[in-house]
Amino acid sequence: MGFIWEGGSMSIFSTDRVSFDAVKPQLPEEKKALLELTLADLRLRLSQATTQAEEQPIKDSIQQIETKISGLGGHTRQQLVTVLENYDLENYWYGGVFSHYEAALSANLIREFAQNSRASVLDLAVGTGRSIEHLFMNHPDILEILKPSDVFATDLLRKYVDISIAKLGKLGVNPAHITVGDYVNLPGELRKGKFNVVWAMMNSLFYCTTEDDLVSTLRGISEALIPGGVFLLTPSV
Repeated sequence: MGFIWEGGSMSIFSTDRVSFDAVKPQLPEEKKALLELTLADLRLRLSQATTQAEEQPIKDSIQQIETKISGLGGHTRQQLVTVLENYDLENYWYGGVFSHYEAALSANLIREFAQNSRASVLDLAVGTGRSIEHLFMNHPDILEILKPSDVFATDLLRKYVDISIAKLGKLGVNPAHITVGDYVNLPGELRKGKFNVVWAMMNSLFYCTTEDDLVSTLRGISEALIPGGVFLLTPSV
């Protein structure tokens, strides 16, 4: 499941593009409800798991979500960034399951919204670059629409930017297009309305801890998109 934002509204959709009711961008008090939905889904998956190998990553994710829920309203953005600095983005859950899912989802959006035009995309929180790596390696037809040189990415942490440059540079992504940046105050050169698709994967916008942060982030995203472009947010579901 993911979120797609067009024209100032946000809609929930499943990976087969079935639409649900439109919802407003998530404010801090609404994050708990979304996390609780995620938690319920994970608990259902845990009840259906048949081996310890299947159970363990789900249990790990449940613990992470429960920690997030218990801490809502009590953590500053800097505290959350500190957690991120010590988080293993190459783990089974993110480095494997989610990055493949995110690559498939973004590939479908690029095909749909770029159509016959040449695409340009912006990843607001690139992490270790796994999603973009899987996008090109698992969906080679995307190269007909999206050239690696038209991929731009930012991340709050220098260590992830360096990892992504090393990884994605091998695929043809321009290292100068992967920069340290904060999506709450998106750099001006990225706010020029040139991207077909902007995305924030794996709960990335949950690091907006105030309504002002969220408003600033969404304003920057709207300025980054071309008319008719789309913003994709994926939660941990």
